[in-house]
Parts: sequence; C-alpha cells; structure tokens
Amino acid sequence: MALYPVTNGQYQYQYVRDMTGCILPLTVAQVLNFKNLTAQVESPVYSCDSNKARVKIILSGNPPYQMNYIKDGQWFSSVFTQDTNALYWSNGLYSLVNITDATNCTILPAQAFLIDYSSLSLNVQPVNYSCDSNKAYTPLTLTGNPPFNLNYLKGGIPLQLTLYADTTLFWENGSYQFQQISDQTGCSEALSQTMNLAYNSINWNMNIPTYQCDSNKTKIEFVFDGNAPFTLFYKVNGVSTQETTWSDTLTKLLGNGNYLFESVKDATNCLKNINQYFTFSFQPLAYSIPTQYYDCDSNQYRLNFVFQGMGHGL
Repeated sequence: MALYPVTNGQYQYQYVRDMTGCILPLTVAQVLNFKNLTAQVESPVYSCDSNKARVKIILSGNPPYQMNYIKDGQWFSSVFTQDTNALYWSNGLYSLVNITDATNCTILPAQAFLIDYSSLSLNVQPVNYSCDSNKAYTPLTLTGNPPFNLNYLKGGIPLQLTLYADTTLFWENGSYQFQQISDQTGCSEALSQTMNLAYNSINWNMNIPTYQCDSNKTKIEFVFDGNAPFTLFYKVNGVSTQETTWSDTLTKLLGNGNYLFESVKDATNCLKNINQYFTFSFQPLAYSIPTQYYDCDSNQYRLNFVFQGMGHGL
C-alpha cells in the first residue's frame, strides 16, 4: 500500500502498471476540495430578548463540525453543518476543548468565557415624603447589568440619571415622567410611571388665647402648614385627646381647665412639636343688688352691687 499526497483538484486515474509491464485499466475519478480547519469564536454578546449570551462561531474546513466544551464542569457537544453559527448560552463558566471536522482534523481553541448577565428590570416603589429634607423619595430596585441610565422628564424637560445599584432617589416638587431604563449591554425597557409632587413642610402658628364673653370660653385659633389632613394632639386636665381637620385652620373654644397642646401631625406622618400649656379659670360677668335703701341724711337712694367676673365693675 502506498500513500501519495495530492492537492485539491479534479483527478482521473487511467491505469496502473507493475514491474512486469502488466497494465490494469482504472476507472476511478476524484474531485478533491478539502479546506484547512480553522475557527473563530467571538466573545459572548448579551441578547436582551432571550436573556442569554450569543456566541458567534465562524468555521472553515470540512463540515460537519463538532465542538466540544465544558460548562461548569459538565461536558457538552454541538454539531454544526454551516460555517457561520451562533449559540445562545445561559450564565456559567465555559471552556472550549476542541473542534473537529469531517476529516477528523482537530484544533484546540483554548478559550474560556465567564457569562454572568441579568435581565433588565426596574421596580419603582410608592412615593414617600421625607420630613427632614422636605423632599419626596422613591426606592428603586434594579436588576440587569450596571451601570444603568434612567431617562425621565421633569416639567417636560428631558433629564438622565446614571445608577449603579438599588438606590433611593429624592425629588423636589414638580411633575415627573419616567421614560426608559437601560443598562451597559444596550438593553432598554420603556417606563410609564408618573409623579406629581406638591408637598409642603409641616409647621404651625397660634394666636393669643382670648376670652369670649358670650360663650364664657377661651378662643384659640391654630394655622397649619403641611399636607392635610392635620391631627392636633393635646391634653385636657391630663387626659389625652386628638382632633383631625382637613382645613389649614382650626378654631377651639375651650372651657376652664388645664390644657397642654403637644404636637401636630399631617398626612405624611410628619410631626411638629407645639408644647404650649395654658390654664383657664375665667368666670362670666354678672352682678346682683342684694340691698337698696334711701339715705335720709344724704337725701340719696343707695344700691349695694355685688359683681362676679375677672375684673372691677361699677
């Protein structure tokens, strides 16, 4: 048996002759078109739709091809009939072992890929209000591949924030519309959340208590700033009580007793201390004439008045 290397081409074998001169006609024809086996395995590119990494493999040789690789310690094989192919790999550690073609030629790519991608999502928690900063805030939960770009409108003006992990954003009053979140892989997700923020910091004011003659009570008027409804906490003779109003003013007519106005709270649960203490002990104005008589010496009529109230009368 003899082996003779030949190049690609079209061959027609006519006869074979031995040393005795004997000739044997041949009718063998061959067309040789073999290629050297080569492979180009490109770095994984994340596919947003499939949540997998796309690995492009460009082969040259004699199909079919078989690529052997190890994922997280387990052996896998993929067979290709075309020169240009794509595999979609989930997260894991991949090591390429070898690639062979139909001629049993083998190459060793010596490549490894660590794939660790996450699908993009954004969860915007309900709006809360910060009493200390007088700003609204929204906790954000992010998944994906940082950094993230958050595109939004404030009062119709386009703005962008770059984020790197779960965070809490603080917002001034205004109209906001979230439009899109994207990450470093180029994946994006349309958003539709809107916020219309119009918070006010909590405060209070109070006039000087004034006694009301007609009702025999003391009038106090509170003026509140903040976010209605407001709840006023106070004590009457040591007994705790509270009153809620949706108005920014609250008028109280108070009978005699000891009053401690402690604090006011608004709809955002912000609390403002008042700490004002009053004691009221007014008496209604009244009088009586228990005796009356004529004085002979002075030739006058005398009346004896007895007054009740908080001052001197005539």
